[in-house]
Amino acid sequence: MKYKLVRPLSAVLFLYGMICYLAAVTRSFQIIRFPFTIDYGESTTIHQIKTLFDGLSPYSQSAADSFNYFSYTPLFPFLASLLGHDPESWLFAARIINTLSLVGVGLLIAKMYYDWQGRDATTWDFALPFILWFSWFPVSNWMGVGRIDGLALLFQVLGLYFYLKPVEKSSSKMLGILCFVLAFYTKQSAVWIPLSLMLWEATRLNRKDLGGWSLYFAAIVGGLFVLNQFSGGFLWSHLFESNRNEFRIDNLLIALKDNGTFHLGILLVAASGLVKLNLKSSDGLMALLAVTSLIWVVGAGREGSSSNFLLEFSIVVTWFAARGARKLNQSKTISWVATLVVVATCWHNVVVRSYFIKDPGPELFWSNFNSLAKDSTEKVLELVRNSDGPVWSENPSLSLYAGKEIIFWPFEFGQAIARKSMNEDELLKQLADKKVSLVIRESATRIAPVQRLSDKMLQLIGSNYKIIYYDDFYVVYAPNQ
Repeated sequence: MKYKLVRPLSAVLFLYGMICYLAAVTRSFQIIRFPFTIDYGESTTIHQIKTLFDGLSPYSQSAADSFNYFSYTPLFPFLASLLGHDPESWLFAARIINTLSLVGVGLLIAKMYYDWQGRDATTWDFALPFILWFSWFPVSNWMGVGRIDGLALLFQVLGLYFYLKPVEKSSSKMLGILCFVLAFYTKQSAVWIPLSLMLWEATRLNRKDLGGWSLYFAAIVGGLFVLNQFSGGFLWSHLFESNRNEFRIDNLLIALKDNGTFHLGILLVAASGLVKLNLKSSDGLMALLAVTSLIWVVGAGREGSSSNFLLEFSIVVTWFAARGARKLNQSKTISWVATLVVVATCWHNVVVRSYFIKDPGPELFWSNFNSLAKDSTEKVLELVRNSDGPVWSENPSLSLYAGKEIIFWPFEFGQAIARKSMNEDELLKQLADKKVSLVIRESATRIAPVQRLSDKMLQLIGSNYKIIYYDDFYVVYAPNQ
């Protein structure tokens, strides 16, 4: 790698990225060693891992009928099921796989950007995009968490790397397509890069390369056919019925506003990277990937969705930010002006990230993975173990940790009720008759408030149940006498 004098913009971007990187790593370490789930999605992840560990069919009719969906293709939970034997070890495995995958994505982003610079490449062309990858909130927020998105994204970016690798034989492209197939069987919506590459080949009228995609479609169609046969025809219900969450434009606008203001300075640098694109080169592919990633960005507006829908977009913005820094650094004056803009607009981001560059982490309302949360969860688990009837919990994994089966999936039930495919009256009757022995809600004191129980449920809980335990993390209700 070549070295050259570092302009102030590159220096401040690297320093900013390093702070974010250290914060992401420290926070991830805190989460990975925390023995319990920290968000709803981790509960569904370890339940799916348990299903495969127990040797059960993941896409069964009984599970679909009870709205207990195995909502993703099975590669990730299968891998995690090989690395543990109980909820705590499954969760640890899931978190490690996801975190290392996101780090791997950062390395591949940096490697590809460096390669695209050709003979003009310098050390900064590798270091800057790698470190900037961790500056995006969607990336740092998803690191450490036991979710499938990191592995699915890694397979896609690894596939892109192999597909674009300049070799005489087609073996590298076939290896890339294999990675795309693995991405699909990790998460059925992980088709962003394959879709973009097919469009890229089509715009260049490259029929030879387009023909190679027949293997990709054959593997997906054939694999889905086999999975459907083993499921007795209920594969569609699990993979697609469960993901029909309500879309709300307000959710999307809030996600875009919050992330936009949080990263304003870096986004302005990335916008400058759009100047004088050579659309026939790697610049054109970056632009196409940016456009197609907007399909996934829109997904952030779905009910129950999170910043993981911005991960794809974060990749191309990282590339454009590195390209923009290169452009702006051509003028010393412009580089200094851009530096001041970045410092002024991203200072709040630095302050927030710096909270996590210590261990143990801060006692803040969003850090529900500290020692206080651990002690609280252990107390609630003891109540669940001693209960003699059904337990409804906003955190479904509590039943698994207590050695019981999950019978209540508040988010899935809520979506099914909203689609009118489930009758809420059955659930309301159980509350009215006090058949539910415990109702466990997440406290809004240290956990961001999310209403997963309907207003009618909350009214019945308020009239027929009393609080038997309360702290900053949980509120536990038992029937009135």
